[in-house]
Amino acid sequence: MKLLQVDKILEIFGNAKKGLHQNSSRFIKFLNVTFTRTGKITGAEISIYLLEDSRVIHHELNETNFHVFQVILHGMAAEGKSENLSQIFKKNYKYLQENGNFSSSSEPQAENVRRFQDLHKGLHLIGFRDEEIFAIYEIIIAILHLGEIEFDIDSENDTCSVLKADELKIVSTLLGISVGDLGVALTSRNVTISGETVLLRNSINHAIITKDSLAKILYNRLFQWIVNQINALLGISCAAYGSTLTIGILDMFGFDSSPTNSLEQLIINTANEQLQYLFNQYIFAWEQQEYMAEGIDIELIRFADNKPVLELLLGHPLGVFTVLEEESHSSLGTDWSLREKLNINLGTNKYYRKSKSNDDLSFEVRHYAGKVCYTLKDFLVKNHGWNSSDLLKLFRYSENDTVRKLCRCILSKTGQLHLVDPTKNMMNDGEEKDSVSQTGRQYTLALQFRSSLAELMTKLLATEPHFIRCIKPNSNNQRNAFDLQKVKNQLRYGGIFECIKIRQVGYSHRFTFVEFLKRYCFLGFSFDERVVADRESCRILLLRLNLDGWSLGKTKVFLRYYHVEYLSKLCEQQIRRIIFVQSCIRRWLARIRLQKGMWMVAKQVVSVQKAAKVWKGHTAKVYVSQRKISDRKRSSWLRIQILGIDEAMGSLDEKSAEEKAAILIQSR
Repeated sequence: MKLLQVDKILEIFGNAKKGLHQNSSRFIKFLNVTFTRTGKITGAEISIYLLEDSRVIHHELNETNFHVFQVILHGMAAEGKSENLSQIFKKNYKYLQENGNFSSSSEPQAENVRRFQDLHKGLHLIGFRDEEIFAIYEIIIAILHLGEIEFDIDSENDTCSVLKADELKIVSTLLGISVGDLGVALTSRNVTISGETVLLRNSINHAIITKDSLAKILYNRLFQWIVNQINALLGISCAAYGSTLTIGILDMFGFDSSPTNSLEQLIINTANEQLQYLFNQYIFAWEQQEYMAEGIDIELIRFADNKPVLELLLGHPLGVFTVLEEESHSSLGTDWSLREKLNINLGTNKYYRKSKSNDDLSFEVRHYAGKVCYTLKDFLVKNHGWNSSDLLKLFRYSENDTVRKLCRCILSKTGQLHLVDPTKNMMNDGEEKDSVSQTGRQYTLALQFRSSLAELMTKLLATEPHFIRCIKPNSNNQRNAFDLQKVKNQLRYGGIFECIKIRQVGYSHRFTFVEFLKRYCFLGFSFDERVVADRESCRILLLRLNLDGWSLGKTKVFLRYYHVEYLSKLCEQQIRRIIFVQSCIRRWLARIRLQKGMWMVAKQVVSVQKAAKVWKGHTAKVYVSQRKISDRKRSSWLRIQILGIDEAMGSLDEKSAEEKAAILIQSR
């Protein structure tokens, strides 16, 4: 139940409308689910990579910002969660616009209200506290109002000042910092020159970049903090039950080709290129190498190997990302100098095509899924990122606990957020520098991408991967519409045709001798036969099962897909027979136990009856003896009573005689 809620929460925070895709994932998610041996889910751990945080401040036509902005705006306005927040809601936010035009949500307002209710309930169900949930809403609204801040230029000294003080006050209130400190941090910066820190005023362009960069960093850190909190809350049961078995699920954005492609699209497509290479290696190259190592004679399948494209993009020292890193560290580096170096170093590569015009900042890469043209405009600015030390120092002392935690977290080489010890004293500048990586070395976007990709591939190579391909039937997002040519192209680019061919001519299943005999030994060997886990025993078993078309390697049995289906049916039949025999034996044993139980009950009844008769006879004897004693006592008592009456009558007679004599004397 909690995992389903987690998926909904991550969709709201990490998905957005992208072209015809209404719910496109804009980050890479690796979900690791833990189980017990009985199949009970004990917990989960989520790793996220390469969040497209640039979407917070800008998105192309027919696209939207992350769903969470519209969901929270509509949801809180409809339910009135906070009077303070509802008073600062606006209709048109710049960060929700498409190229200057307001971008209405692709979802109806009622749908956003429903999703807000699901979000609120889901956060509660997972274990978030009320103050944490409300802080999340505050940060989201603060990011939107950051986009509303405007600057006024001072033409004399090329500096700027904040134009809209009310928007600045809203942001500072929501984030728990001083209005004046925030204004100074946006319009100036500290620069260290010869060991001395100098305060420089920002130009209007630099102030806008600072403001937009702050919005991206706040959202990125908020998203990762939410994921860390979810991992901590889901890991409680895992610590109690243990993590014996795990299943990892990788969900990532697909191949991207927009009208204007920049560094973000290059990163997305390079990640897909790497995953396609893993698919090719696992399905084709490694499989054919295994055939050769086991001595299996099979026709080699030719497939489209995209290794040269990966070397073009990630190679060292002449790959695209390597040249980008070198140019980003150069003080004289510009987008034009980057273009020249790429053309000089990669111009002869057949997968790279430079622009024919000298005034065009673009180049073309021939990916496995097709050709994509990239523009180099702002490549260095996006890659170098933004030195956020001044604002992070400010937010580390925010009155908002959640904002303070976000800015005190350590940023890893892969761009992931790691919590610090809350008991650690952050007041010391030396400790502060060690605890928050943003004050130290600034990791570039290209370096974060390479590190994230390496970590992701390490996780995938440590498992046995299974690939799921999503095929889009048409480009119009219509139901029951099948574009044959589009589907063919997707299957061809994804290597599915070659995969089908190698499955037809190759062996889709392979087992070691021990695994094969352990699983299917009972189908061909009797109970009293001695079976040794070797090649000969496997051959005898295959012959007894009347299978053909199989192969035996040096250490493994190679079977085709229909072999495994046939063996599965045989196993099912044998298991049904075994279950039937077991049921008969259980019925016979139950009948024996019932008869034995009835015999024991009968014996007990007879014993009880005997005891009852003995007790009854003894009781009768005692009653007779007691009756005799009672009769004797009663007769004695009657005798005593009779004797007493006689004595009384005798005394009465004597008294009467005396009285008679007295009367006689008196009369005379």
